[in-house]
Amino acid sequence: RRQRQMCIRDSSQTVHYGDSFTLADGNAFTYTGHTFSHWYVRRSSDKKVFCYDGNWHTTDGSDLYGSDVSNWYPYNNSGLTFEMNDSWIRSDTDADEEFVFWGFWTADEYNIIYNLDGGTLNGKTNPDTYNIETPTFTLNNPTRTGYIFAGWTGTDITGTSKIVTINHGSIGNRTYTCLLYTSPSPRDRTRS
Repeated sequence: RRQRQMCIRDSSQTVHYGDSFTLADGNAFTYTGHTFSHWYVRRSSDKKVFCYDGNWHTTDGSDLYGSDVSNWYPYNNSGLTFEMNDSWIRSDTDADEEFVFWGFWTADEYNIIYNLDGGTLNGKTNPDTYNIETPTFTLNNPTRTGYIFAGWTGTDITGTSKIVTINHGSIGNRTYTCLLYTSPSPRDRTRS
């Protein structure tokens, strides 16, 4: 699943050499449609990140998008305590250092349940899951020999709708039921 990043700067703290500090609880922050996954740390003076080999390595720039994070060391547990020591501080400078902890989130998956009332999608498909980052999509309508498709009922629909679109940025589980009537439909019969 795709992971997104967010820089948290609200709770900055000053830590002196030899002092201990505790990593913030990532679950205390909210990011709609996502669940907190882990932290990465970047040293601002040289834009290096801490990696699995226990060393600081240069990324492809100041922005973490597009960087290969597979070798970065994730801090998965909230409440970890660290000591500010030589493993954090650059040996070639006496300047104050800033460390930025980047929180990574995973998009929450939501289920979509369908009742096709005996209809089929004729080789087409509708997704069974989606997340907040899924591009906008429109449901394929089912067909059934001898029946007329009258529309969908379900999540976020008032009455019925023949076109159901789930927009990018939507969240939550969804249920849709299609209405199929023998020809002519009850609506058509009342008009004649």
